[in-house]
Amino acid sequence: ITVPLCASPSINMHSFARFRPVAPILLRGCNPCCRSFSAQAPRKISAPDFIDKLGQDVQVLDVRESAEFKDVHVKGAAHIPLTSIRLGSTVLGDKSKPIYVLCRSGVRAETAAQLANESGFDAVVVEGGTQAVQKANPSLCEGGASKVWSLDRQVRFTAGAMVLGGVLGAHAFPAAIILSGAVGGGLMFSAVTDTCAMGNVLMKMPWNK
Repeated sequence: ITVPLCASPSINMHSFARFRPVAPILLRGCNPCCRSFSAQAPRKISAPDFIDKLGQDVQVLDVRESAEFKDVHVKGAAHIPLTSIRLGSTVLGDKSKPIYVLCRSGVRAETAAQLANESGFDAVVVEGGTQAVQKANPSLCEGGASKVWSLDRQVRFTAGAMVLGGVLGAHAFPAAIILSGAVGGGLMFSAVTDTCAMGNVLMKMPWNK
């Protein structure tokens, strides 16, 4: 199933006249575990150089989760969470033009850009992500309605709380230490496979809608 970008309530492609609305092109979802480690890394661009290109006919894609996007995002950016790109087919944009990909700081954007490039797009990672753009020129960003923590911050807090709970609980119930070990193993698996089961669960919570 493919869903046009304009169907998402998060997207306002007309709020920033310098951006061209993206044309529908199919992007195949891909399990990152199946990708070759030798695949060429996507190109990168600094936040100041990216800002210089905003006066041109460009495509901008934000791959953060909904709560993060609502909090602050570059004006006119299309919104498709990285989790949605990984899960299956989705609509990205025009293959004839570069797509500048943003997340919070650049890590998720690199994964999304790699997936896009494997499907024939010319995806470029904006180094430092939305944070860097906002710092360089706050007027290019909008939002501020959401006070929800970013998803990666929620994951760190939840994982830390579970590890601490397991350690403290082990004084009364020795088996509780298994919880801490399970979280540690889960984090290692998350790093190796470039996935995040805890993040997928947290993004379904009411406060992240």
